[in-house]
Amino acid sequence: MVSKKSPIAFSSITASISRQYASSMIGHVVEDFEQIYISYLQARLSRLVPALKSNHVARFANFIYDTTSNNKNFPPEWPAVDYGSSLESSEVSELEDALNGALLQLVEETSQRWSRLAVLASNDHQTLARDAQDDDDQQTNDQEGGNDEDDRTTENMSLNSVPSTSGSTSTMGVSNLQIGTVPTTSPQPTIAISTSTITRHPHLFLPVMHATLGDLEAMNTTDAELPLMNHEVNRNWTYHKLSAIPEWKYLNRRQRSKLVFGLTKSINGQTPFDSSRLPSVLGSERCQFLESLVTATQQQVTDGTFESPVYLALKQLRTFSILPVPSLRRTFIQVSHNSLAEIMRFCGLGKYAVTSPGISNVLHENFKIFNMKKIKKGRGVFENQFYTDGYSACFPFKKAVASSSGTPLQLSDLNPSMLQDFEVWGIDPGVSQVFVASNNSAPSAYLDGLEVPDDELLAPPENFRHQIRTFSSAEFYCTAGFPKTNAKIKEWKQASGIDVVESGITSPKTASFDRLTQHIRTKMAVLDRLLMFYGQDIQQLRFLNYHGRQKATREM
Repeated sequence: MVSKKSPIAFSSITASISRQYASSMIGHVVEDFEQIYISYLQARLSRLVPALKSNHVARFANFIYDTTSNNKNFPPEWPAVDYGSSLESSEVSELEDALNGALLQLVEETSQRWSRLAVLASNDHQTLARDAQDDDDQQTNDQEGGNDEDDRTTENMSLNSVPSTSGSTSTMGVSNLQIGTVPTTSPQPTIAISTSTITRHPHLFLPVMHATLGDLEAMNTTDAELPLMNHEVNRNWTYHKLSAIPEWKYLNRRQRSKLVFGLTKSINGQTPFDSSRLPSVLGSERCQFLESLVTATQQQVTDGTFESPVYLALKQLRTFSILPVPSLRRTFIQVSHNSLAEIMRFCGLGKYAVTSPGISNVLHENFKIFNMKKIKKGRGVFENQFYTDGYSACFPFKKAVASSSGTPLQLSDLNPSMLQDFEVWGIDPGVSQVFVASNNSAPSAYLDGLEVPDDELLAPPENFRHQIRTFSSAEFYCTAGFPKTNAKIKEWKQASGIDVVESGITSPKTASFDRLTQHIRTKMAVLDRLLMFYGQDIQQLRFLNYHGRQKATREM
């Protein structure tokens, strides 16, 4: 029986999993470090300058990171900020003074952190170079030592030869806040916080991520201890109330956001309630309900009896996991001719297995057990490998693509006679649309009369009617069948109790090693059950989603 046989290439699979997780760990640090630290700077800046708007906080946080990272590919630019007409000149002056001090403080703190990283990275590089020299032959070291030193110097340029902050900030418009002229006690950083630097030293940036996560958790703990402010309504409370009405599901994202924002301002007395501006899908009865909700909530706020649930009133900072969290769904694994030979031996087909290496662009003998004629027609050269997740299989083919030698089509290449039988459509992605196309547009709609070019091609046709065709994200996912499969997965989870099991797993987004260990233990205790659930019928639904995406793409 198959169950009595030993696992297939157990050591090789274990090594492959280890390499995959190591790659995921490096990718987690390299890809997420910048955004994580910028989010941390946003949290610090919003607490140092509470009057600063959130969109302004994001711009200045990016400015701080670019100023201190010394990455010449992304030089810092002073944010163009408009504080609006709601602030008096004295208030703007106070805000700028507070912002000045906060920026100086955060720039100095970040520069100190990067300087410490520069020292560690330099020592790490010297240690690796010393180990490599010990492994080399002494004679080779004597002959090529100078060249190796030159190579190491060139490779380490990002650590040693980057211009310092004090020499660069004075030329970038930062003189308004005098960051470049104020004396600082911290040494100027010499490390470039770039993708290449993080890739070479991910183990040095992981402790920074851990310290950042600890600071974010400390801020959340401090915020949770503050008394709740119930003298006004926030948008979280309004969103929670509106999401319970039946018509909510018929509103798109923009309508929901506009409705929540407008009702929140009406309850807080900033704008009067106007039922004529509500979406027509709500109806008169629902509009009366919303008007009564606004009136009743205003009275509660005035009387001091309004109480918002803690989870709606308390705004917590978003944290992250310092470790990559692998998906429980089966991933596609590569099956080469050697792996296929092991599988054939395991299934009792060892006499058909061929261990010799194959010839490039020629079908290997092991893959002749498949009927390639079913899928090979017109697809190119088979790569002698395939991928599988246990349910579906993917067979990749290489196909030569001729490079386009033609020149791009210009407006002058078209003549009016062509437009008698054809229409010119312009394709451009929209903000919330997968696909947006326009057949034409009268230039007079967006240009001054004197600026309209005198070109026959740009003249609007008779009985002009501007057409715009769109394919929204909601249409794409609905056509692909994603809502149906998601509902099916939710139904299966509830029927098998997986939703309860998953809710019992503690969060990995913590800097506490004790809580992180608890997360691993709680997950390992139910891992077999989770893998059993995600490793069977879920694969079939993923394959159906693949077909659905192809269908939606064709229709689009």
